[in-house]
Amino acid sequence: MAFKCLGCDGVFDESRSDGTLYFHVCPPLLEARVKRNGAWLFVGLGALQATDTIAVLRAGERTETTIALAQPGDVRLDDRATPRAAGVHRDENTAPPPPAVEKTPPKPRAVKSEGAGRAPA
Repeated sequence: MAFKCLGCDGVFDESRSDGTLYFHVCPPLLEARVKRNGAWLFVGLGALQATDTIAVLRAGERTETTIALAQPGDVRLDDRATPRAAGVHRDENTAPPPPAVEKTPPKPRAVKSEGAGRAPA
């Protein structure tokens, strides 16, 4: 069954094609460093504008170019990844189990962070 993460909008199945379990973790938010109206700032990748200036590595040299004039071989510099907020970030990996104690049945293990939750996709 497919699920949609309510934190990052990712869609995933609980198991992979080989039958192993999948534990979803929201990826960080990616932000590009751009010069807009003369000031350097960070913007989400979905907010990039063709006229934004970015720093790139081109032919081994650092240079500035606009998004519109970026070349296929350019490597963007100065971008950053920002963790999602605690109430949104979902991490389905489980916390390590407590040390084994004889004759104690195992307890269900909770996910590390429920985040915004999930729903059927």
